[in-house]
Amino acid sequence: MVREHVRVLAVQTVIREAANGPRMEYAITDNLYRSIALVDKAVQRSGRPDIVVLPEFFLTGYASTRSHAQSLEVGRRIPGAETEVLGALAAEHGMYIAGAAWQFDPTWPDRYFNTAFIIGPSGQVELTYRKMYEGNYQAGLTATTPGDVYDEFVGRHGEDAMFPVLETEIGTLACVICYDLNFPETVRRLTLR
Repeated sequence: MVREHVRVLAVQTVIREAANGPRMEYAITDNLYRSIALVDKAVQRSGRPDIVVLPEFFLTGYASTRSHAQSLEVGRRIPGAETEVLGALAAEHGMYIAGAAWQFDPTWPDRYFNTAFIIGPSGQVELTYRKMYEGNYQAGLTATTPGDVYDEFVGRHGEDAMFPVLETEIGTLACVICYDLNFPETVRRLTLR
């Protein structure tokens, strides 16, 4: 039985650009804990939400001028250290947390993805969605999409992984990242699932 009312907290935060180099990890950690502090403050003021939605690039910022090598370096593992910290927050409050970040996955060498994720009250990443359409603004983005490596992606993960959904007690959840909203097929496929 899906609940009639769902409380959603949308977090908008100041994001430090995680420039490559010695301060990169500091900026990412600062962004992570600033987001957590905002969630904690909202919970104190208004009570526990059912789901928290963090902005795209909330960990690293968006820099269209990064080289491919720099984007690989700034990419996060999902699941990884940051989602583990967010998972502890989700488990503590019994809520879902959704966000998106550049993802470096060592099983796809020399590639990175723009990946959304949902962490459940279990504290674990329960859904990952890799952005389908990368708008190559200013010829700066070199992220991989599942369509770029379609045969291998489907061979590894199955076709359902292209448009994943998560059945929960608050309803069926899915993610769409930014530019993907310009293409009705993405939302249609998710809705059909």
